[in-house]
Amino acid sequence: MLRHIAATGSDCLIFVGNATDGPTFVDAMLSLEPDQRRTIYSHWGITGGNFFDRLQPGALDKVQLRFIQSCFSFLGEHPSPTSRDVFAHAQTLFPELKDERDLAAPAGFAHAYDIGRITLAALNQFALTQDMEENRDRLRTALEHLQQPVAGLVKTYRQPFSPSDGKDAHEALGYHDLCMAAFGPNGEIVLTTGRSDQQVGP
Repeated sequence: MLRHIAATGSDCLIFVGNATDGPTFVDAMLSLEPDQRRTIYSHWGITGGNFFDRLQPGALDKVQLRFIQSCFSFLGEHPSPTSRDVFAHAQTLFPELKDERDLAAPAGFAHAYDIGRITLAALNQFALTQDMEENRDRLRTALEHLQQPVAGLVKTYRQPFSPSDGKDAHEALGYHDLCMAAFGPNGEIVLTTGRSDQQVGP
């Protein structure tokens, strides 16, 4: 399949898969002659497991791989007080985290942290009852009408979930919140572009 794609003149491939399937795809690309190899663009699904550890040594020196994720990294040049505090707390819960490079699935971590804070903010806007169906309805309404901004890792959210009758109403992240990234030499994730295409990494 990859040889056929190379023969058609394509200059890249878009891979929609996960950390389990990704290494097989990269291995297949490595089996091609260097002039037939194409850049692989992926979504952040490949960062959710042991993708990097399953690659052949030096594979990413021979195959260019980039993936899209939210524009947050604990490895940024200027960490915020919030990101430093969050990582320090994570270290108390998970002592095996020696530094930010040890954090598996950092995009998933940031998203989970942010949605947790958003959900807590919404829950603080109403009183829970014994009726779970009523609680779900009230939570949905509160999520769609947050009264205060919520500071997260990716960004500060101001009414991230508007009522569902609007276009992209439940999309808390937009185009400007997404960046390209790559694996560093030790499997760490490095942003290669920043918001508004500002260069922040190699």
